[in-house]
Amino acid sequence: MNVFFGAFRMDLKRVFINSLFYSTIIVLIVFFTFNGAVKGAFDDLSNPSGVFSVWRTCVHNGYAVFAFAIASFPYTHSFCTDFENRNFRCEIIRTGVRNYIAARIVSVFFSAFIVFVLSALLYFAALYFVLSFLNGCWVNVFYRDRDMMANQLLVYSDMAERGFWWLPIVSETLLQGLETGIWALGGLCVSAFTVNKFIVIITPYLVSYYLRYFMLFVPLWDFDLNSTYSLLINYSYTTLPRWIIILLYTVFFVGLFSVVFSQKAKRRIYYG
Repeated sequence: MNVFFGAFRMDLKRVFINSLFYSTIIVLIVFFTFNGAVKGAFDDLSNPSGVFSVWRTCVHNGYAVFAFAIASFPYTHSFCTDFENRNFRCEIIRTGVRNYIAARIVSVFFSAFIVFVLSALLYFAALYFVLSFLNGCWVNVFYRDRDMMANQLLVYSDMAERGFWWLPIVSETLLQGLETGIWALGGLCVSAFTVNKFIVIITPYLVSYYLRYFMLFVPLWDFDLNSTYSLLINYSYTTLPRWIIILLYTVFFVGLFSVVFSQKAKRRIYYG
């Protein structure tokens, strides 16, 4: 276990010391602004605006599916880089194949997760101050969302009135970050089959996009795997609690991508 944490710590240093990590956060924030502009989130800033609505339009709607690929950029292709520079040999001597692979899986997931979460929360803070400045007062976070919060997010709406107004923002961000980490693992999985970094980086977007497309042909009413992590989805088609659906969804895809990557990476390392 100590060997694994040593390998994981080494991977985290490669993530956080790299200027690409911080550049990606800036790129994501710019992308959120562009996405919001395309979706018309900033069309009427002269009236009091619900920050939650504007923020959610920018971060979670429209072209936001591209955010998966952007957030995965700093470290998803690391396995390709290791093989390109033959750095994996030195790491394997210190940690062993199993710990090397396990640390890479966890670090890729965590890096994409933290990039998205930091970007989304920083963007919310920036939006809140900008909209408040433009309106000349501290705007109501859920001004445009009262009906939606009452109907679909009743628990969060009640807690918001008790002072926990930040709970929907943090919850939505963490859930979306979890999904981002999963698709980053999809890119890592592909990196075990190819040395083409572009294909690896674009994979998180392609996987999420085609998952949405193929779900159109699933003969189950109101069932959308890609929307599992959204707070706004009404799970009327099942009696299972929402957290169980999210847990099963997460375990399935994390397990699938991790097993495929592990098996293929072992072969490449053996013959590499």
